[in-house]
Amino acid sequence: MFRRILKWFFSIALLAVIALAIFLINLIWFRPWSLNLFYEKVFAETVFSEPELLSALGLVEQFGITSHNGSPDFVLIDDNQGQEPDKQWIAIDANPNSPNFNTIYAMFVTFSFAGKMSHAYVSTAKALPDGTHSDWSAPQRLPSENASASDTYLLPHVDPNGVVWTSITNFPSR
Repeated sequence: MFRRILKWFFSIALLAVIALAIFLINLIWFRPWSLNLFYEKVFAETVFSEPELLSALGLVEQFGITSHNGSPDFVLIDDNQGQEPDKQWIAIDANPNSPNFNTIYAMFVTFSFAGKMSHAYVSTAKALPDGTHSDWSAPQRLPSENASASDTYLLPHVDPNGVVWTSITNFPSR
Protein backbone atom coordinates (compact mmCIF):
# COMPACT_ATOMS: atom_id res chain seq x y z
CA MET A 1 0.00 0.00 0.00
CA PHE A 2 2.82 2.41 0.95
CA ARG A 3 4.71 1.70 -2.27
CA ARG A 4 1.57 2.38 -4.28
CA ILE A 5 1.04 5.77 -2.60
CA LEU A 6 4.72 6.59 -3.08
CA LYS A 7 4.50 5.62 -6.74
CA TRP A 8 1.47 7.89 -7.26
CA PHE A 9 3.16 10.74 -5.41
CA PHE A 10 6.33 10.54 -7.52
CA SER A 11 4.27 10.22 -10.71
CA ILE A 12 2.32 13.37 -9.89
CA ALA A 13 5.52 15.19 -8.86
CA LEU A 14 7.22 14.15 -12.12
CA LEU A 15 4.21 15.31 -14.12
CA ALA A 16 4.26 18.66 -12.29
CA VAL A 17 8.00 19.11 -13.00
CA ILE A 18 7.48 18.33 -16.70
CA ALA A 19 4.52 20.74 -16.91
CA LEU A 20 6.54 23.45 -15.17
CA ALA A 21 9.50 22.88 -17.50
CA ILE A 22 7.25 23.15 -20.56
CA PHE A 23 5.69 26.33 -19.16
CA LEU A 24 9.07 27.95 -18.37
CA ILE A 25 10.67 26.97 -21.69
CA ASN A 26 7.70 28.45 -23.54
CA LEU A 27 7.79 31.59 -21.37
CA ILE A 28 11.53 32.22 -21.68
CA TRP A 29 12.39 31.23 -25.24
CA PHE A 30 9.10 31.31 -27.13
CA ARG A 31 5.89 33.32 -27.16
CA PRO A 32 4.29 33.40 -23.67
CA TRP A 33 0.77 32.05 -23.35
CA SER A 34 -0.74 35.35 -22.20
CA LEU A 35 -0.09 39.06 -22.50
CA ASN A 36 0.33 39.30 -18.75
CA LEU A 37 3.12 36.72 -18.81
CA PHE A 38 4.75 38.62 -21.67
CA TYR A 39 4.80 41.85 -19.62
CA GLU A 40 6.19 40.02 -16.60
CA LYS A 41 8.91 38.48 -18.78
CA VAL A 42 9.88 41.91 -20.17
CA PHE A 43 9.88 43.40 -16.66
CA ALA A 44 12.13 40.58 -15.38
CA GLU A 45 14.55 41.02 -18.32
CA THR A 46 14.69 44.78 -17.66
CA VAL A 47 15.29 44.34 -13.93
CA PHE A 48 18.10 41.84 -14.54
CA SER A 49 19.78 44.26 -16.97
CA GLU A 50 19.10 47.38 -14.83
CA PRO A 51 18.80 46.39 -11.16
CA GLU A 52 18.70 50.03 -10.03
CA LEU A 53 15.15 50.06 -11.39
CA LEU A 54 14.10 48.04 -8.34
CA SER A 55 15.19 50.92 -6.11
CA ALA A 56 13.57 53.54 -8.33
CA LEU A 57 10.26 51.65 -8.21
CA GLY A 58 10.53 51.12 -4.46
CA LEU A 59 10.41 47.32 -4.73
CA VAL A 60 13.44 46.49 -2.55
CA GLU A 61 12.22 48.20 0.62
CA GLN A 62 10.10 45.19 1.59
CA PHE A 63 13.31 43.17 1.86
CA GLY A 64 15.02 45.65 4.18
CA ILE A 65 17.13 47.42 1.55
CA THR A 66 16.00 50.93 2.24
CA SER A 67 18.63 53.54 2.67
CA HIS A 68 22.08 54.92 3.32
CA ASN A 69 22.42 55.81 7.02
CA GLY A 70 18.65 55.66 7.49
CA SER A 71 17.76 57.98 4.60
CA PRO A 72 17.26 57.56 0.87
CA ASP A 73 20.62 57.62 -0.92
CA PHE A 74 20.54 60.94 -2.75
CA VAL A 75 23.64 62.76 -3.97
CA LEU A 76 21.82 66.08 -4.27
CA ILE A 77 18.34 67.20 -3.32
CA ASP A 78 17.07 70.44 -4.81
CA ASP A 79 13.47 71.30 -4.03
CA ASN A 80 13.27 73.80 -6.89
CA GLN A 81 11.21 72.40 -9.74
CA GLY A 82 13.38 71.84 -12.78
CA GLN A 83 16.67 71.85 -10.87
CA GLU A 84 16.82 68.21 -9.84
CA PRO A 85 19.90 66.25 -10.93
CA ASP A 86 19.61 64.99 -14.48
CA LYS A 87 21.40 62.14 -16.28
CA GLN A 88 23.31 60.86 -13.26
CA TRP A 89 26.24 58.58 -14.06
CA ILE A 90 28.76 56.94 -11.75
CA ALA A 91 32.23 55.45 -12.07
CA ILE A 92 34.24 53.59 -9.45
CA ASP A 93 38.02 53.57 -9.27
CA ALA A 94 38.58 49.82 -8.96
CA ASN A 95 42.35 49.84 -9.50
CA PRO A 96 44.03 48.70 -6.25
CA ASN A 97 47.21 50.60 -7.25
CA SER A 98 45.38 53.90 -7.69
CA PRO A 99 45.62 56.57 -4.99
CA ASN A 100 41.83 56.94 -5.30
CA PHE A 101 41.02 53.21 -5.03
CA ASN A 102 37.33 52.54 -4.18
CA THR A 103 36.30 56.14 -4.80
CA ILE A 104 32.84 56.46 -6.33
CA TYR A 105 32.33 59.44 -8.67
CA ALA A 106 28.78 60.62 -9.40
CA MET A 107 28.39 63.20 -12.17
CA PHE A 108 25.20 64.98 -13.15
CA VAL A 109 23.82 68.28 -14.36
CA THR A 110 21.15 70.55 -12.98
CA PHE A 111 19.14 72.81 -15.21
CA SER A 112 18.01 76.33 -14.43
CA PHE A 113 15.14 76.94 -16.79
CA ALA A 114 14.84 80.56 -15.71
CA GLY A 115 18.40 81.24 -16.85
CA LYS A 116 18.37 78.54 -19.51
CA MET A 117 21.64 77.20 -18.12
CA SER A 118 22.93 73.80 -17.13
CA HIS A 119 25.49 73.29 -14.41
CA ALA A 120 27.68 70.18 -14.26
CA TYR A 121 28.65 68.69 -10.89
CA VAL A 122 30.66 65.83 -9.39
CA SER A 123 30.28 64.28 -5.95
CA THR A 124 32.37 61.49 -4.44
CA ALA A 125 32.04 58.77 -1.80
CA LYS A 126 34.25 55.90 -0.66
CA ALA A 127 33.12 52.31 -1.32
CA LEU A 128 33.35 50.29 1.89
CA PRO A 129 34.15 46.56 2.22
CA ASP A 130 30.64 45.72 3.49
CA GLY A 131 29.05 46.93 0.23
CA THR A 132 27.96 50.32 1.55
CA HIS A 133 29.66 53.66 1.02
CA SER A 134 30.60 56.77 2.94
CA ASP A 135 28.50 59.91 2.78
CA TRP A 136 28.57 61.80 -0.51
CA SER A 137 30.81 64.85 -0.64
CA ALA A 138 29.27 68.23 -1.32
CA PRO A 139 28.76 68.54 -5.10
CA GLN A 140 31.60 70.42 -6.83
CA ARG A 141 30.83 72.48 -9.91
CA LEU A 142 32.68 71.37 -13.04
CA PRO A 143 33.90 73.82 -15.67
CA SER A 144 31.80 74.24 -18.77
CA GLU A 145 32.73 74.99 -22.35
CA ASN A 146 30.15 77.71 -22.84
CA ALA A 147 27.73 77.41 -19.87
CA SER A 148 24.69 76.84 -22.01
CA ALA A 149 21.63 74.75 -21.26
CA SER A 150 23.00 72.13 -23.59
CA ASP A 151 25.95 70.91 -21.47
CA THR A 152 24.78 67.45 -20.50
CA TYR A 153 25.51 63.71 -20.56
CA LEU A 154 28.47 63.65 -18.20
CA LEU A 155 29.94 60.16 -18.30
CA PRO A 156 32.80 59.79 -15.79
CA HIS A 157 35.85 57.70 -16.60
CA VAL A 158 38.74 56.70 -14.35
CA ASP A 159 42.09 55.96 -15.96
CA PRO A 160 44.59 53.43 -14.47
CA ASN A 161 46.39 56.23 -12.60
CA GLY A 162 43.21 57.32 -10.80
CA VAL A 163 42.64 60.42 -12.94
CA VAL A 164 38.95 61.14 -13.46
CA TRP A 165 37.72 62.76 -16.63
CA THR A 166 34.43 63.20 -18.43
CA SER A 167 33.15 64.30 -21.75
CA ILE A 168 30.35 66.83 -21.87
CA THR A 169 27.98 66.63 -24.78
CA ASN A 170 27.24 70.14 -25.90
CA PHE A 171 24.64 70.86 -28.51
CA PRO A 172 25.50 74.15 -30.19
CA SER A 173 22.68 76.59 -30.71
CA ARG A 174 20.78 76.06 -33.94
